[in-house]
Amino acid sequence: MIPPKMLRYFLLLAVFPSIWALVHTHYFAPVYWHSESATSSNKYLSPQLWPSWSSTEFIESSVEDTTSITQIKSKVIVIGDTRASASGLGPSARWPSLTHAFKKHDASILVHLGDWVQDGSSPREWQQSLASLSLLDQMKLITVRGNHDRGGLFEKLGFNDVPNTALRMTMVGSILFFLLDSEVQTKVAQSSVDQLFEQGKIKPKLRSLLSKSKARVWIQHRPVWSSGNHGSDERNWRHWLVPKLEALKIDLMLSGHDHDYERFCPSMGIDEQRRCDSRGITYIVSGGGATVTVPLPNLSWKQSAKLKRDNDRQRLVFSDQAHYLYLEVKNKSLNVEAWTSRFVGQRQRFDQVKIPLKMNHFTR
Repeated sequence: MIPPKMLRYFLLLAVFPSIWALVHTHYFAPVYWHSESATSSNKYLSPQLWPSWSSTEFIESSVEDTTSITQIKSKVIVIGDTRASASGLGPSARWPSLTHAFKKHDASILVHLGDWVQDGSSPREWQQSLASLSLLDQMKLITVRGNHDRGGLFEKLGFNDVPNTALRMTMVGSILFFLLDSEVQTKVAQSSVDQLFEQGKIKPKLRSLLSKSKARVWIQHRPVWSSGNHGSDERNWRHWLVPKLEALKIDLMLSGHDHDYERFCPSMGIDEQRRCDSRGITYIVSGGGATVTVPLPNLSWKQSAKLKRDNDRQRLVFSDQAHYLYLEVKNKSLNVEAWTSRFVGQRQRFDQVKIPLKMNHFTR
């Protein structure tokens, strides 16, 4: 039995960093991007996007047409949920230190997992976020829409180069990215994924693209599996989505939404058939750009006790550290590193995994 005084002490230790980060957001964070140079230059008034295409257009185009996007290094930075925790502010207090740490890596592409702002219909918040892109220097963006980004300005301001498309695709070197908008209606999302298949089999042109890529990464804002505050599979998509991901031989699925870091074992199956399997998909939740992070797993009241136990069995790492990911294809593996940065000039790696690429020729 933990004495009440000691329990209060531990709770204070757990919540103080988040309280400080929230105060920091209100009073200090804005100074980083309110400089005259950042707000007066047209250079940063629109996102600098890495090109993507609707899945149909990408598949139907010849591989030669995508040569320009395959010549770049197979290295990317990934971050999610960089919104402030309060309205009217735009980026979180974590953004300056994390973006500074990006520059320590040899990567020119940033993949954002959604939730740029707290209120997606607020021009002021989007203006702040656009101005804060000056901290990225010349990095190009690949991003999906988060639930807080809804409201029309995400598309109007150019964060999506293929508006009104549920599923997009692109490549960075030898990494093939699938970008699913988890905020569309279920029937729209399911239809867009179904279009990758023909009579239950992967379309021949897509199979050719899959065989030529070394790594396949699926991106969407809301996670399929999560022990964070939102819990697993809010949209109830996994029963139709996971089998399709497994058919596509996806190596890694990345999501944000929950403000923590969580890495599960490579797995196959859903519900009672879900199991760790080295041939399966690695699922990572990475909402580490948020001002306030989740200190412990399984705090969600939405999740059943059984699903929490299932996640406990599958989980390898859980952390409340503000963070970003560094992905690199190297020596027949997809290397994933999780880095934290508490202040500008400081960074520390706290997790890493090498995902074997057993399917270079689309075979296991």
